Amino acid sequence: MKFSSRKRKLIVGGVAAAVLAGTIGAFAFFTSTGSGTGSGNVGTATNWNVVETSHTGTLLPGTATETVTFTVTNAGGAAQSLNTVTATVDSSGGNITQAGVPISGCSASWFSVTSPLTTTPAVPTTVAPGGTVAASTVVTMIESGTNQDPCQGAAPDITAFAS
Repeated sequence: MKFSSRKRKLIVGGVAAAVLAGTIGAFAFFTSTGSGTGSGNVGTATNWNVVETSHTGTLLPGTATETVTFTVTNAGGAAQSLNTVTATVDSSGGNITQAGVPISGCSASWFSVTSPLTTTPAVPTTVAPGGTVAASTVVTMIESGTNQDPCQGAAPDITAFAS
């Protein structure tokens, strides 16, 4: 029996289709799902390093002012947001302190500071690790209408706070 070329092609094609169908069936698989839990560590903000860099002027009751300048440094390892820099005249028992020691009779209420401080760059700002912001405040001694002699020669402690 003689096969025609067309029949031969049909038989070979049919065999190939059967082999292919068997091969595809061999690659069947199931699917599923799964999950797992891990964790990450979130760092914490680093405190700002605030240092007085200069002061100019001499305080006198009601007439003169002093400008106190601070440098605020990001001591952390990542950028941090600096939102405000404020300052206060330090006191103990109602009196100013000088080098942490109260000056008896020199009332803290006789002094004021501009707060928040003027900063360069302006806050709020993002400060890179090791980056700095200059901050300054004006200190005023108020005329109280009373004897303010206990304050003569004093250097009131001014503390700046960065947050």
